[in-house]
Amino acid sequence: MRRGRPALVLVVSLLVSALVPRPAAGGAGGVEPDGTVDLDIHFRFPPAQIDIDRVRSQTQRASQLFCDATEGQMRFGRVRLTAGGAAEPAGDVWYYPPGVI
Repeated sequence: MRRGRPALVLVVSLLVSALVPRPAAGGAGGVEPDGTVDLDIHFRFPPAQIDIDRVRSQTQRASQLFCDATEGQMRFGRVRLTAGGAAEPAGDVWYYPPGVI
């Protein structure tokens, strides 16, 4: 085997892997063909009702802004609020308590 061949194989492999489209991996949500965005928002702490109400209000406002910014082409669809360790991997957005970050 020639000296430069392993480097060439590595470069070609990296280029091919960069050009092949792959689905993005996040949480359990996703973007539907009609432009609807489904989200799972995961609380990283045990939420009180005021926390749930705050996130619900913020999500509704964000949905309005998102729809307006995309001129109605995209909008929030199903938004699911979760908490607890079992639901953590499904969270598209992790919500920390105010003042933590």
